[in-house]
Amino acid sequence: VSDVKNYKKFVPFCTKSIILSQGPHELRANLEVGFPPIIENYTSVVSLAKPKLVQAVCRDGKLFSFMETTWKFNPGLKSNPQSAIIDFYIDFEFKSLFYSQVSALFFDQLVQQMEKAFIQEAQRRFVLPAVNRRLVSTSKKSNDTAVADAIKTETKKVEHKNWVNYGFDTKSKDADRTALHSIMFASVTLCLVVGGYYITYLPDYNLRDWSQREAFLELRRREKLGLPLVDPNLIDPAKVTLPSDEELGDTEIII
Repeated sequence: VSDVKNYKKFVPFCTKSIILSQGPHELRANLEVGFPPIIENYTSVVSLAKPKLVQAVCRDGKLFSFMETTWKFNPGLKSNPQSAIIDFYIDFEFKSLFYSQVSALFFDQLVQQMEKAFIQEAQRRFVLPAVNRRLVSTSKKSNDTAVADAIKTETKKVEHKNWVNYGFDTKSKDADRTALHSIMFASVTLCLVVGGYYITYLPDYNLRDWSQREAFLELRRREKLGLPLVDPNLIDPAKVTLPSDEELGDTEIII
């Protein structure tokens, strides 16, 4: 979890991770997360208390008012000294109400996907046995602690064979489908909802609405005065000055 510089290699939707400064108990990193067209670049301050705590705080993002992630590690089952209890907490607030509503639809799925990515990376690095995981709670931090009994069981990794890849993740079918659905949802929402809203309230550059309103007002005026609604003489003939025969000369007139 503290290997921030390699986040871009295994953390979902993380495309860049650069260490700006690093000390024994704290580091600053620049991260870029998201998928087009929603991409966030921010600086995160990471506090390290090995081997129990990794906490990252961001308050300078363009999309987020703030974002805080906390990983806590405690000893696991007494019968298995290689096991651990992991508490993962994330709290954030979008500056945009639209992004807040969209994120609420994918919050639980995103948390589980991040948890899965870190555990798979730990298994790859340290060759750990696969164990069952139980999600105890996704509620906000509080003084209350939820406790659940965990039973160590060997599990087999389910591999999807001959599945159609959409180009987002070549190794995981679930991650590939999740990215596809997220991008399609964002694209449809932006194109249809935002695009339709823009077209509906587009300014009347051609004065079509103004012309139609003026025409109705003119019809009402002529109706009150007892005049024909449509006059063949749009302009009073007395006000029209025509050229004389001498001015016209040999000019051919076609009617």
